[in-house]
Formats: sequence, structure tokens, C-alpha cells
Amino acid sequence: FAPVLLWNAGHDWASFAKQGGRAGDWQAGRALRFIGELIGGQAGLATPLVFVLCVAGMGAAAGRWWKTRDGAALLVATLTLPGVAIFLWQATGSRVQGNWPAILYPAAAIAAAALLTAPGWLRLR
Repeated sequence: FAPVLLWNAGHDWASFAKQGGRAGDWQAGRALRFIGELIGGQAGLATPLVFVLCVAGMGAAAGRWWKTRDGAALLVATLTLPGVAIFLWQATGSRVQGNWPAILYPAAAIAAAALLTAPGWLRLR
């Protein structure tokens, strides 16, 4: 991330101003529409079942870390939840393109797999 900071320092923080300005223009109706588009779009791109499993897995990872301080759960949570928060925040002021959250998919898939292999889940054989 250092190159991004160095470039921005020499260019009046242009990319931070651009990206920060996207979410600053909050209007309730527009924010709800963009958040709905983001969530619906991701559910459609990943398929609804995979989307639900990924979201549940991310939540389970955060909960597991909170309860047990498990390092693996912390890793999965920190690889996914900050990005989710950033994209949701971005959607309060402007449209988030469907491919932008793709960077979260590998870690979200790991979270889903961890959830499905956890004790107490029904295993199909």
C-alpha cells in the first residue's frame, strides 16, 4: 500500500478525495437502492446458496474469534469483514460495481468451507 500513499502524497491525495467523495453524498433512498444492488448483485454473481454460505461463514469466523480468540478465525475475519464494510460504506453514496468485491471471494469461500466442516453441521454423504 506504500506506493499508493506515496503517489497520493505527491498528487494532493487525488484518489482518496475521489473515493472518499463517492460515499459522502448520502441520500436515504439512493443509499438503500445501491446497498440493495450490491447485496443482490453479489448473491446473483456467487449464486444465492454460495452467497448465504459465505456470509454465514464470515459471521461465524468473527463469532468464533470473539469467543475463542482463534487465530485462523481472526485471519478469515480480517480478510473479509473490513472489505465488506468498505463496500457497504461505498454503496451508501454511489454504485459499487459487481466485480469490485471479487477480491473477497477466496477468503469468503474459506469461511464458508470452515462453517460447513464445523461440528454440528449436517453432512451430506
